[in-house]
Amino acid sequence: MKSAGIVLAAGRSTRMGCDKLALPLADGSSLAARVLQAALDSRLDAILVVGRTEQLPIWLQPTHGVKTAPERIRYIVCPDADKGLAHSLRCGIRTAEALQCDAAMILLADQPFVRSGHINTLLERFASNRQLDYVAASDQGKAKPPVLLASSLFSRLQSLEGDQGAGALINGSSLQGIRISIHSHVFLDADTPEDFNFIRKKEAEGT
Repeated sequence: MKSAGIVLAAGRSTRMGCDKLALPLADGSSLAARVLQAALDSRLDAILVVGRTEQLPIWLQPTHGVKTAPERIRYIVCPDADKGLAHSLRCGIRTAEALQCDAAMILLADQPFVRSGHINTLLERFASNRQLDYVAASDQGKAKPPVLLASSLFSRLQSLEGDQGAGALINGSSLQGIRISIHSHVFLDADTPEDFNFIRKKEAEGT
């Protein structure tokens, strides 16, 4: 089974007021570098980072915390990123399709508590149930990233518009999938300074 991780990182960080993905965490890595390292430590075959500009983000550089196997990372520029999340997702899916991947995992670049173990669990469940349309992390029954999507859904994902994400396709649908309950702190993301401060607090608590 060939799989790709699609790291969505093309937002403007408007509510944060700065490039949130470069913000430092307690171990010296940046917010996005933490997510990338989890993906690199997992069994994903390729990591596709979807950004908004031609300039390589500073958080993709080794000095910002990405320490192993950077050659597995492919940076993709999404020219339509301003039109909404769906367009970044579609850019990543097109590349996964070109790489002839059997499945693609959607990851958010601002979720620092997602670990390689979470990613591998989803991959393992899909590998043993290849008839599934998706395997998703679940928060109180609702599918949330990270979510692994079978290649059979790639064409349907290309029809998403605006700020629709994969959840618009799988939540409340008749697709065949598995939802794996994960501790709620894993889904914490950083949209505002308050969110980031809370993440740093959870880090200090050893979460």
